[in-house]
Amino acid sequence: MADYGKSDQGFISRSTFKRLCLQRKEDERDVKSWTELPVDGTVYKIISSEKKQGKFGDCYILTVKTKVGEETKVWAPKSLQKMFEKESEKSKPRDIFFCSLGQIKKSDGHLKNEYDCCYR
Repeated sequence: MADYGKSDQGFISRSTFKRLCLQRKEDERDVKSWTELPVDGTVYKIISSEKKQGKFGDCYILTVKTKVGEETKVWAPKSLQKMFEKESEKSKPRDIFFCSLGQIKKSDGHLKNEYDCCYR
């Protein structure tokens, strides 16, 4: 059995752990879920993307902006995130715009985030 008192390299203290967890929760508290985006025809431009580790794997937070300059963060549908990543890798990436269409229920009962998007 290992003696944790002698060699704790690579570990963080309980107070550092609590501080990091609290910071992560504060950062993610302001992120909207897809259902919080209005389904009123508002067009959003994707500004940036941030990868997060969720309990079901990787997930992404998009920073988006409206025409009037209102900036918000939203949990991204995987297909929209992949589109953003693919475009970002290009030497001359285009801007991606999208409009939320809410959610639809798939035949298996799961909800799917719907949107229309275009490049410019």
